[in-house]
Amino acid sequence: MNLATVVVAAHNPELTARVVGHASLGAAAPETQVMVFDNGVPSIYTELGTGTNIGNYGIFFQLSEVDADVILVLHNDVLIYESGYDVRLLECFEADPNLGLVGFVASNEVDFAGGRGLGLYGSTVSNFQGRVPGTSPAEAHGQRDAGFRAAAVVDGCAMAFRKEALAEIPEDPRCPPHHFYDKKFSMEMLSRGWHVGYLGIEQDHLSGQTANVFEGYHRLAEAWCGERGVHRPEATNWDHQIYLEAEHQFLVEWRDQKRFFPLKVGPNHEVYHLHPQGGPIS
Repeated sequence: MNLATVVVAAHNPELTARVVGHASLGAAAPETQVMVFDNGVPSIYTELGTGTNIGNYGIFFQLSEVDADVILVLHNDVLIYESGYDVRLLECFEADPNLGLVGFVASNEVDFAGGRGLGLYGSTVSNFQGRVPGTSPAEAHGQRDAGFRAAAVVDGCAMAFRKEALAEIPEDPRCPPHHFYDKKFSMEMLSRGWHVGYLGIEQDHLSGQTANVFEGYHRLAEAWCGERGVHRPEATNWDHQIYLEAEHQFLVEWRDQKRFFPLKVGPNHEVYHLHPQGGPIS
């Protein structure tokens, strides 16, 4: 098997170059590729801003041309410190032919509100190091784990897909460009019988570097809301409107209609559905 690390970026070439540098230096397998998708267009970091900003969700449906068995999608604010992270990831996928998705931040629970619940050891699990300003260690968010665990849901900052599994998931034209897509992909995987996992790669995450400060994203968010009539009386923050719509869609589809969660995933990837009105059992 081989791996491609795809750094998704819409702006901030300096930080993107830093992220690419860490991912490149940490790759141990000679076959591992590291590339940048500029707003969904394969590019190099010096050309950021030349593409059309499509948000995060649509990126995953542009990965079919990436020549790799496993595709790791990184936000352009994730700094990987671990040498050989690519080899460790591939070993996980090679060991379990049903493993479809691995994240570097995860939980083995999805609660009734769509959150990560109590998680693997009572909260969200990661291997954040907190080495640079603007980041924090794993313990600030939950628990630390450097190993591999079965999971229910992963965070979108780092998502590694088996390409074969990703190809099974159809694009949802209703889905907002940002927020809750990581939870949606996790549920899509579990509902199709693929396993979801967590791998404790040493990393840091400078969160909020795009949604909080990139004007191009806010223009996209406002346009998306306007085209779909997603307006609420208090609408001044279009990212917040996107968040509310994404949350609504996720809860209605996966909790209320499919009754797929709340759920927990056991250590051997067994799925326990906990919906008070019942639901599909794996």
